[in-house]
Amino acid sequence: MNLRFTIWLFCFLLPICAISQGDAPSNVRITAIGQHQTINCTSDSVQIGIEIENWIPSFSYLWSSGSSDSILLVKPEATETYTVTIINSSLNFNSIESIEVKVFNSPIRVSSSDIEIDKFTCAGEDIELSISKTGGYAPYSYVWSNGSTLSNPVVNPVSSETYTVTITDHCGTQVTTEMIVVFADHDELSMPNIDVAFTCDDEELSLSPDLKRVKGGVGYGYRFSFDEWASENTLLKTTPNEGLKIPFTITDACGIQHYESEFSLVKNEIELPTCEDQLVCEGSEVDVTSLNDGLYYWRDGTMHASFSEEVKKEEIYELQFLDQCGEMHPIKKHIKTKDINANFSFDLYQFDGKVQLAADDTEIEGDITWFVNGTEISHESNPNIDLPTGVENEVELVVTDEEGCTSRSTRTIVLRDGMDVPTAFSPNGDGLNDFFNVRFEEELKTFNIKIFDRWGQLIYHSNDQYFRWYGLHDEESQTLSSFAYILKATTISGKQLEKRGTISAFTVE
Repeated sequence: MNLRFTIWLFCFLLPICAISQGDAPSNVRITAIGQHQTINCTSDSVQIGIEIENWIPSFSYLWSSGSSDSILLVKPEATETYTVTIINSSLNFNSIESIEVKVFNSPIRVSSSDIEIDKFTCAGEDIELSISKTGGYAPYSYVWSNGSTLSNPVVNPVSSETYTVTITDHCGTQVTTEMIVVFADHDELSMPNIDVAFTCDDEELSLSPDLKRVKGGVGYGYRFSFDEWASENTLLKTTPNEGLKIPFTITDACGIQHYESEFSLVKNEIELPTCEDQLVCEGSEVDVTSLNDGLYYWRDGTMHASFSEEVKKEEIYELQFLDQCGEMHPIKKHIKTKDINANFSFDLYQFDGKVQLAADDTEIEGDITWFVNGTEISHESNPNIDLPTGVENEVELVVTDEEGCTSRSTRTIVLRDGMDVPTAFSPNGDGLNDFFNVRFEEELKTFNIKIFDRWGQLIYHSNDQYFRWYGLHDEESQTLSSFAYILKATTISGKQLEKRGTISAFTVE
């Protein structure tokens, strides 16, 4: 804080004035010099002092440091407040001034990251420790926990280890930090046993483990040996036997881990050719085997590489296959007469009086002929035909393929009237078939139904196509009775519907 003292002296009557303590002669002003300065350990000495405006003789100074000069050069090691007593005995003047000099040494800031030794680095290799720092004042000195005084020492850890370092700057400021060298978990060295397939007993095998299948270990790459490291990475040649096991050893690039594995020799089953079932027209000439098949057929003591004959019925032929090892294997070939698919399906369009026919075999190569009630009507695979309503219609499909094989199928189709009218219901309140109603396949414009008892008396009628009748008449249930109905309706497409029938009501206690 900069203090100023101004003392005004007014003497009007006496040539010599009495001046009290704290007073000053007229126009004398005291100013502190060097207030609020900040330095660090590398700064030069700074100037502090007292300046007296309109100075007169006999002023003296007494500093807290013992100095009596009006101006001082100071360089404190820590923030310090200097006080000075200003005295002028002739003026009976005494005043104290304070001057603070702040010391701020920039702290040392360090940052470091733990070092992770990956599974590709062998233990004991050179690892450089590096600390990043800011602040403080050069030069810096280092003391590591392993005794090194280098800024970036090289270490050779064989396992995870923590290193500490103390850094000291020019001002004596210190900071201590640590760096951890962590070895990543290394998977145990492993390799699955290897099955080696062979086909013929007299073939020679060259064995070498596929090192791409090895897992774990340390470092880049692997090595193998069949003879306890007398040699390494050398192929082994052998003649196979079913079930023979051949051991070998693998190690990682650092030679730290070893793993025992083995080859197991497994004899392949020879893949034998198969003959697909063959469909032919009865009495046609069929190739039982040909030169392209690689199969042989024995007939009358002669082996035929190519053989054909007329097939009049289903036959199973036993052929022979000669494998690469020189062994014969029996192969069966099944030839049967053709069963042409003449099945078909149909969709009914009740109100249009039409039927959509569709042959099941959509890829028929040959002739298709449709008959309705004995009359030929179409050669299309999916014709749309008209049928009379309410009568049985016999629809027949005849299929003849390119070889002249023929098949036929017949179905009876009845075109309904588009209404679902039940013949009975049970109004007993059990939640099942408790009411009589009629369902339609098309929305209606008009609707009317009348229900009569066995004596012809009208007991119910409705114009609501969604009606529900529970078999009641005059508040009583007409149980174990039959009723007649007359139903008339017009669909939204304009089709007139009319149906008469009977309905039975049963009540089961």
